[in-house]
Amino acid sequence: MKNITFICTKKAFTKLNGWAKEISNATFHEPNLLHKTETELVTIANSERAIIALNKDKQIVGFVVLWSLGIDSIGNNWNEIGTVYVPKHYRGQGIGSKIMNYAFKRWDNHKIMSTSKNVKFIHIALKSMIPVSSEKEMLCVVPLTCICDESDGVADAVNCPFRNDKCVFLISIATSLTVNHIIRKDSIVQAAI
Repeated sequence: MKNITFICTKKAFTKLNGWAKEISNATFHEPNLLHKTETELVTIANSERAIIALNKDKQIVGFVVLWSLGIDSIGNNWNEIGTVYVPKHYRGQGIGSKIMNYAFKRWDNHKIMSTSKNVKFIHIALKSMIPVSSEKEMLCVVPLTCICDESDGVADAVNCPFRNDKCVFLISIATSLTVNHIIRKDSIVQAAI
């Protein structure tokens, strides 16, 4: 899809009426997304940690957020790129890749990670992220990744499900240049390629 405009500043978000309700309602029914309320979305947009992609008709065709996770044991401030959303009727047009590319350029100075079991998301993420082992090499990050919803049956980071190889842990290419890591190359990652 050509002619995509990105909204990412507090001022631009305030001019876009109804966006938070639209995103909140749309993502409520997405099984692979952690649902956020309108208030939570507005708060993150006001801190300029959200991006909306609009088509030439000013319709929302994509959305992504950079969630703050906290500071790890060695002082790195970690963030999770998440709530990556493209409405169903716009999927398969490269919008997810475009919004992710824009996000990584905008937030290139942040330590960024993500976890997912969604093969489609992993496929898109692999264009700007690296799948890594979450054991040993990334122990400073693992305690910060307790973001799974109740459908995973997890209430704390100690029992994090990506330790059982069902979920892929990814870090941005920029982040990979600053932390030790081992690239994950198992069947789940290969299926997403």
